[in-house]
Order: sequence, then C-alpha cells, then structure tokens
Amino acid sequence: MEIQYILSCFTKYGLIFLFIIIFLEHINCPGVPATIVMPTIGAFVAESNGSLILVLLISIVAAITGSMALYYIGYRIGNPILEKINMKAPKTKKYTEKILYYSNEYGNKAVFICRLIPVVRILVSLVYGIIRADFTGFILYSTIGISIWNFILISFGYFGVKAIL
Repeated sequence: MEIQYILSCFTKYGLIFLFIIIFLEHINCPGVPATIVMPTIGAFVAESNGSLILVLLISIVAAITGSMALYYIGYRIGNPILEKINMKAPKTKKYTEKILYYSNEYGNKAVFICRLIPVVRILVSLVYGIIRADFTGFILYSTIGISIWNFILISFGYFGVKAIL
C-alpha cells in the first residue's frame, strides 16, 4: 500500500478506515499493513492537529476486537486453520511452536510478550483460541501488549511530524 493511498483513504473514510485496517490485520488477513498504516496515520493526525488519544483508542479497540474474533475462530475451528496457515507459510510453524512453548511455560502472561513481536503478535490469538486459554487473561494481557505496540507505532509518526513542525 502506498502512503498517498493510505492518506487518501484516511481522509475519505476517517477513523473507520483505521479501525478496519487494524481489525483485518488482527484476524490475520495477509497483506494488511497496519504496521505501516499506524505511523502514517500518526503523522497525518499530527499534521492536521487531530486527536492522538482518539486514534490510539480506536486502534486498540480494533486490535482487541480482531484478536477476540481470531481467538474465537481458533476456539471453534482450531487446528485445521493453523495447519493451513503453516502449509501456506512454513516459517509460521516455528512461531506457533514458540507460542505454544511460552504459553505452557508462562500462561497468559506470554500473550503480553507475543504482542510485541512481529508475526507472533497476530498468530497468538489463533493459538490461544486453539488451546482454549483463559479468555479473560488473554484479553487482559493482549490489551496491555497491543496498547504498547500501537502507542509506539502511532506515536512514531505523530511525534516525528511534531518535531519537524
């Protein structure tokens, strides 16, 4: 996705665009570049004097909603989806094995760390759904990790532009 295209979509559709992009990333849609979109939108918000807090909150709600959806998919359908992902992208198998190892070792606390690691941060919802981890703990630690990740990415763009202006 080109940055100009991202900005034009954000200008046209506003915060709903941000919500949809981040939601889609968190249900593991390939090709959805939320890690590119968030700093770009942070920069746009800074330039237009928009609300950083509102953008952060929308991004967190979208990520948690997507994470809950993928957790539920993992819970209901389980291993067939994970096997299909691992077949299409064999490198993801090592990530899912690490998620399983850390979940056995640290329980839901591992979700927090997983949320800060690219690739793993999205797969963790599916894996935790498959192993039927405690949902409340999953959401709690996901929210903390997602909040930190989104704050860093959006703030990178936001404060980068503020420093220039």
